[in-house]
Amino acid sequence: MALVLICECGSKLEIDPGFKGRMISCPDCNRPLRIQRTPPRLFTVALLSLGTSILGFLTIVGSLAGMAMGYWAAKTIERDPHRWSGHAYAKAGLYTGIAGLITTLLLHYVGESIGIDGFLREIRWAGQLDYPNDFNVEKTISNEFKARLVRPSHAWGVVKVSDSGSATPELGLFNTWLDGFILCLSPEVGFNDDEETCRRKGLESLQSSALVRQLGKIPDTKKEGEIRELKQSPQGDQEMYLDLRTGQIDRTILVLIRKTQNRLFVLAGGTRRSRFPAQESTLRTALQSFKKVE
Repeated sequence: MALVLICECGSKLEIDPGFKGRMISCPDCNRPLRIQRTPPRLFTVALLSLGTSILGFLTIVGSLAGMAMGYWAAKTIERDPHRWSGHAYAKAGLYTGIAGLITTLLLHYVGESIGIDGFLREIRWAGQLDYPNDFNVEKTISNEFKARLVRPSHAWGVVKVSDSGSATPELGLFNTWLDGFILCLSPEVGFNDDEETCRRKGLESLQSSALVRQLGKIPDTKKEGEIRELKQSPQGDQEMYLDLRTGQIDRTILVLIRKTQNRLFVLAGGTRRSRFPAQESTLRTALQSFKKVE
């Protein structure tokens, strides 16, 4: 489409768009005329690519999406630079996406060995843990009594979970650096329920608890978990190790189930399977510190 230019002498000129940015002379008065170049418009996808890469920096999907949009935007702008701007945004989105993808993969494969995973859990659990001065923590888990546990150290925070989505109220502790948890809950059972029924109900209550759900989704194929070394403890509890996968993490959980009349006390302490042998003694001591406070 031809450009229309009017000279001060009154002449009306129709100029080919290819002359944008050049100087021409008016054919009637020879006055020099500059044909202004229309500024290129911002290519929106370039800006979106940078935003996507930043927001999805520690996710594979977000990083790949930012990379793809950044690459496409950069190529589009390079093909028609007079029409589109934002090449710097596109490059930034592309490179940020690459950095996010590399960082995500590194954290997945070597994050645990260098301790970065603990830092990320600190961010994820921010505002969800209390760190009181007292090592003894209590919470009402029944209309009749409270549960009391002793925190192993100041690194163990008290989980501020909402019991609205859980089958029963619970008292939970979590250590972000160890990725370990300690949990106490007390579901109701029938007075005449046998050990197998109590064990099934206790494990169902554990796996549907708010704290365990916070750790990540349990795959449907391994919903039950795998019980190992089921035995009777000196205190008369059912004691077992439960291997359970939550949120793509394999965990080993020490579980104690105690029955008193129509109540179960489910005490569980677990961490990543690779860390469990080193933490078992700490977890067992914390579970054995449980007391029912009338």
